[in-house]
Amino acid sequence: FTAFARLAALSALLFQSAKCLLAVLARTDTHSRRRRPGNQRANPGCSHDARVAAKMSSTTESTLRYGRQGGSRRVVFGHGVGGLDLYANTFIRDMVERWSKDPRLSHIEFVVPIAPTRSVGLTGGAEVPAWFDCEKEESAKSVWNVDGWKVNREHLEDSMRAYVDYATRDGGALETTVFAGFSNGGAQAIFTGLQTPCAGILVLSSVLVDDNMSIDETPKPVLLCVGDTDPYVSVAAATATQKAIAESAKVEVELKVYNKMEHAACDEAIAACADWLAKVLKE
Repeated sequence: FTAFARLAALSALLFQSAKCLLAVLARTDTHSRRRRPGNQRANPGCSHDARVAAKMSSTTESTLRYGRQGGSRRVVFGHGVGGLDLYANTFIRDMVERWSKDPRLSHIEFVVPIAPTRSVGLTGGAEVPAWFDCEKEESAKSVWNVDGWKVNREHLEDSMRAYVDYATRDGGALETTVFAGFSNGGAQAIFTGLQTPCAGILVLSSVLVDDNMSIDETPKPVLLCVGDTDPYVSVAAATATQKAIAESAKVEVELKVYNKMEHAACDEAIAACADWLAKVLKE
């Protein structure tokens, strides 16, 4: 009888221990599942607007700045289709950094923002950073639009507001800002600069892509730089842009054509832009 009682007591103890162990394991598994990212519930307070705002904040943080922070003068430079790391845009960082180290331009803050990512017809619909959607279309050709650029008007207007914001935030002013850019970003600079009282417009391998705008009457210089072997922007189109701007805006428009320069910027053009900035944005 005594042996039987001891065996029963031992069995009860083992059973109780097993229950405790199973309870601990169950709690551990529940805690692990709650913390596993794949099993987390979406935050009901994270609205679509909040996600968009977060995306815009991320883009803002990726804006590159060169030269004197909060300088008395500012240049907002827009890249071409593809952002700073694709296609013909790869020279932009080095070019702007070179300008920022020029003693004549030491008072200038250079702002190089990143455009929103969107589908672009010119790239076959690939989604890349671009200020506006664009592609060439024969039916779009006109006296001023020699190359036949078809663009998204809504994108142009949205990006104009963005350019103005980059010019005026942190104490900046339109009157002391040059809107500049390459290719897609240069066309955006023309569209924005002609409608605002900015200090000037400087573009590389760019032309006028939309002539339906409210022209600002503030006198301002415009510099157009294009290569004679550019496969995207012809000299004829640049000449037509020069004429259209001069006639509609009554501003001084200078066109520089560079021998054997393709859709890019040669050293001669980069130096000429620095000389122009030194005159236009005097401290």
